[in-house]
Formats: sequence, C-alpha cells, structure tokens
Amino acid sequence: MVISNNVCETLTAAGIFLDPGAVFTYDCVVSGNTVRDAATDGIYIDSGGMYTVTGNHVYSAGDNGIEIGATVEDSTISSNVVVTPTTDGIRINGSTRCQVVGNTVHNPTVNGIRLANSDYCVVVGNSCSESVTADGIKLDTGSIRNTISGNNCYNNNSDGIEVTDGTANIVSNNTCTANGARGIYFNNDEGACNGNICSSNVGNGISIPAGAIDNSVTGNTAFGNVPVVQINNLGTDNGLGISGTGNNCITYNTATAGGSIIG
Repeated sequence: MVISNNVCETLTAAGIFLDPGAVFTYDCVVSGNTVRDAATDGIYIDSGGMYTVTGNHVYSAGDNGIEIGATVEDSTISSNVVVTPTTDGIRINGSTRCQVVGNTVHNPTVNGIRLANSDYCVVVGNSCSESVTADGIKLDTGSIRNTISGNNCYNNNSDGIEVTDGTANIVSNNTCTANGARGIYFNNDEGACNGNICSSNVGNGISIPAGAIDNSVTGNTAFGNVPVVQINNLGTDNGLGISGTGNNCITYNTATAGGSIIG
C-alpha cells in the first residue's frame, strides 16, 4: 500500500491514520504528504511493521507530528519536516528496530523526538530545534540498546539530548548547542556517551547522575557551558565533576572554561 502526495488540512482528527485492523499494516509507504492543522496526530501508525514514512510535511498538529505506536517494528521514519506540533515532533512509543533518520523538527511544544519504551532503534542525522518546554531528543521509560548519533539539537528549552531511564544506549557524535539546560543528560547503565560536542548550553555540557554505572564517556568536547562536564551534580564551574557514580570509564574528553574536579 502506498499513501503518497496527498494534502490533508483543517481536520477534526489525525491527518493520516493507519488502523491496526486494516490489510496494509505491513509494508506500507507514506510519502510526500502534507498535513496541516490536524486536531490530533499529523501521521499516526498504531501497529504492524516495515513501514516507510518519508518526505512528509506536518504543520501545527494538535498532538504529535508523527507517532509510531506500540508494537510497530522494523520501520523507517526519514526526511520528514515537522513544525509546531502541540506535543512531540516525532514519537516512537513502544516500538522495536525503528530508524529515525534525517528528519527536521522545529518548535514543538514538548520534545523534538521522543523514544519511550522502545528498543534497538536508531536516531541518526536529525535536526531538533526550539522546543518550547522540553528537549531536542528524549529517550525514557526503560528503553534498551538504542543509538542516538549525528544529530543537531539546538535552542531547545531544556536539554539537547536527555536519556532518563535506559540500558546499553549509545549517544555519540551529536552536536548540542545553546539549549536552556544541559547539552546531554545521560542517566543510563552499560552504555556509551562518546564523541559529542556540547557548547554554550545554560546548564552542564554533559551530565551523568548518581546511579548511572558501567558507561563509557570518551572523546567528548564541551565548552562555554556552566559547568562543562558534570557527574552527579557536583559543584559548579567544573570542567569535570565526578561523585557517586559507579564504574564509568571517562577518558579523552576536552573541557574548557572550567577547572577539573574528580572525587
């Protein structure tokens, strides 16, 4: 099934809604559509798998711009533009092995991209900017073995990237600039936060809270943040502040505009 090059405007529900009871719940392509002023989600996929959602433009959705629901698997969300949704720009909710690649999300009310209770997903090469109340990219609710890499998160109200609850997730080679709180908040076990650039954020460049264990934090660059890299909220104005975390490997990072405290 292909749903392509449609214009959906001023709607009382979702712009495009794929029903789990329909015959096209696998191998469906949703491409090149424009959705404006939907009352709920711009594009909503409830279950199934192997979807391709690409090249769509979603403006002013009443809920999420694009939502991939529980039990959806092996799907690709790529090269979409989402502007001013009322909730998240792109939400992956309870899904497995989804790829979120090369999307642009601007001015969401909540998060640019959010993964909740989702495993083995890849979030790569997206631009998330000017969230009104929350983060550029957020990963939470026990998500496992996801990769967040090569994204640009800037001018968001809270964190550039926030991992609040997860295991074996990787946050690498992202750029987080001028966000209203931290560049990256990494509350994760057995994962990696490597090769990121965090600059000019109002809060910490990179923050790893107490209880996060067995992580690799390597090759990051942080400058112009307050403080630069902080582990377990230790003090202010530190290049590296470490306290109360367990068995993390912190090597080859570059932190400027601050001292260095390890303890």
